[in-house]
Amino acid sequence: MKKLTIGFVLLLQFIFYSKMHAQNQDIDSLSNALKVAKDDTTKLNILIALSNICSEEDILKYAQPASILSQELIQNPNKKIVAKAKKCFGDACNNIGYAYQSQGDISSSLTYYQKSLDIRKQINDKVGVGECLVNIGYTLEQKGDIPKALENYHKALDSYESVNNKRGMGFAFNNIGYVYQKQGDLSKAIEYYKKSMTLREEIGDKYGLSQSLTNIGSVYKTQKNYKEAFKTHFKSLEIQKELGDKSGISNSYNNIGYIYEHDLDYINALKYYQMSLELREQIKEKRTIANCLNNIGRIYFLKNDLPKAMEFAKRSLKFSDELGYPEIISNASNLLASIHKKQGNYKEAVEMYELYLKMHDSINNESIRTNTAKQQLQFEYGRRAIADSVKYAESQKVKDAQIVAQQSQIEQDKTKRWALFGGLFLVIVFAGFIFNRFKVSQKQKSIIEIQKRDVEQQKEIVEEKQKEIVDSINYAKRIQYTLLAHQELVEQTIPDHFIFFQPKDIVSGDFYWATEKDNLFYLAVCDSTGHGVPGAFMSLLNTSFINEAINEKNITKPNEIFNYVRNRLILSVSQDGAQDGMDGILICIDKATNKITYAASHNTPVLIRNSEVLKLQADKMPIGKGEKDTAFNLYSIDSNKGDMLYLYTDGYADQFGGPKGKKFKYNKLNELLASQCVKSASAQKEILQAKFIDWKGKMEQVDDILIVGIRL
Repeated sequence: MKKLTIGFVLLLQFIFYSKMHAQNQDIDSLSNALKVAKDDTTKLNILIALSNICSEEDILKYAQPASILSQELIQNPNKKIVAKAKKCFGDACNNIGYAYQSQGDISSSLTYYQKSLDIRKQINDKVGVGECLVNIGYTLEQKGDIPKALENYHKALDSYESVNNKRGMGFAFNNIGYVYQKQGDLSKAIEYYKKSMTLREEIGDKYGLSQSLTNIGSVYKTQKNYKEAFKTHFKSLEIQKELGDKSGISNSYNNIGYIYEHDLDYINALKYYQMSLELREQIKEKRTIANCLNNIGRIYFLKNDLPKAMEFAKRSLKFSDELGYPEIISNASNLLASIHKKQGNYKEAVEMYELYLKMHDSINNESIRTNTAKQQLQFEYGRRAIADSVKYAESQKVKDAQIVAQQSQIEQDKTKRWALFGGLFLVIVFAGFIFNRFKVSQKQKSIIEIQKRDVEQQKEIVEEKQKEIVDSINYAKRIQYTLLAHQELVEQTIPDHFIFFQPKDIVSGDFYWATEKDNLFYLAVCDSTGHGVPGAFMSLLNTSFINEAINEKNITKPNEIFNYVRNRLILSVSQDGAQDGMDGILICIDKATNKITYAASHNTPVLIRNSEVLKLQADKMPIGKGEKDTAFNLYSIDSNKGDMLYLYTDGYADQFGGPKGKKFKYNKLNELLASQCVKSASAQKEILQAKFIDWKGKMEQVDDILIVGIRL
């Protein structure tokens, strides 16, 4: 894993070091192994391995299930399994943290890094603790909190040193060096980079050695020692080509391009920047793509090819704006401001320059606080020095008094004059220092107040937008509820029934719908793809197609209705290969004969007779595009008076909770229904609600809940 810094300084992160050694592993073979894995421990190991070697875009796909599964296994009575699960939970949280960081979600990233750190401390995993502290430090560094970042890097170094882990020590030394470089202390930066390089040479860590060379080269560039920088970066490039590290090769191309740029060799600079971009696009690293695009745009600007410069600068701003990193946005907007100004587009130039200043202020905000702290330390040092001078002067007076009796009056006057001049000089210096400090403080106070007002204004805008969104969703909820089955219609045909409907979000993907036509009563209980707003859209589409089949196309049999809806969904939403649709049950009650027929997609109707659970038939295929496209079957229900028929979606059974944080599951749900089936429908609903709340506890509801109970 690599990280991008302003302009050209490229620093290798520690977060996914193991990924670089596993990139050549066969992801397909691990995926196949996951499908056939029989026990949870094996599944967990495979998920962790996949999250370590997969692309950035797929990390959450593997790391999140690994996190959930490891938490389940932590409740296992077997101590060995628990120990392994805790280790995997730490790894999963670390990987999730990296995934969020790559998306620019710094807050979520820090949350998961902290979870990983806590569990690794608990199991005394010193190497893992060091890894988390490095990752937290780097993330804080990206936020601009340099003192906290440096503190975490030093803690990481202590953790690695406690177990003599030289690889980790190399990373910690490297990142500490980078912080000093960023603060302008180049001698300290070189010192720590060389410590890192020495360790990496000692253990044969070619990846790390390449990184150290790259960073030392960047210091040479800052010192304008381009000859040494060029030699160092080419040496790093040779190692990266030997290793086949595309990201590292791209870094070196970028740095070499920078050197050519400052030698005014724009042809070679453009060549190396473009080679860097090609590799970045292959490995899909958005942060570094944005930087490469900006570098190419800058070269075209220097060559006075303004259309090309504009094209690349705009692409850079688009990428950097998606990621939200102030440093990259600042670079892109500054370049665009220069291009617009040269083209005479002064309005656009001002807009871009204002964006640049805003990002620049955001970047420098921490610098202001750091400089203030430094000045405060200098002030305290000066104050202590003056106090010591006063004590020394008092002591000297005593000695002078003893000498006075032995010296002439002329010598006394001379001593007093010099003491007076010295005192006046100290007073003037101190007064100047205090006045300068006052001016700096006032300026900083003004800047902080302006930034505070900006933050408050942004907060108000965000809160207003959030309120608008929530109000819109609440209005959508009212619309959706009007399309659900009307209570009066259901009660006319099924007097003794209950409907337990509890969406996960404001609106729902689950829905229940009813209609009556030609003495036939239809009731649908369905689960659309997704939940929340996307699920609600699908539910509206699904209900409209069911209504269309019955009331417009005059289709009467439930299975034929599902066939029609499936075809409509495939034509409407699956043209691009998507498999959106629904699972569900549609029953039809002939009010003249009381005969009940139904069709079922995945969801199984349950009939309870004398407390015995009878699972009815269902077709194992979705209402929508799927692997199977055979026609749905028509089933019938032979019932006795007093039997209870239950139609439900998967939300209740899939809810995590209980003392071990596991799923409720279908068998347990059926047992609960069987134990309460003799009670009134309203009483059953209350019991289901209470049990759900008790089972879920403090855990989040994972899906929409829908259960319909019918007394036949």
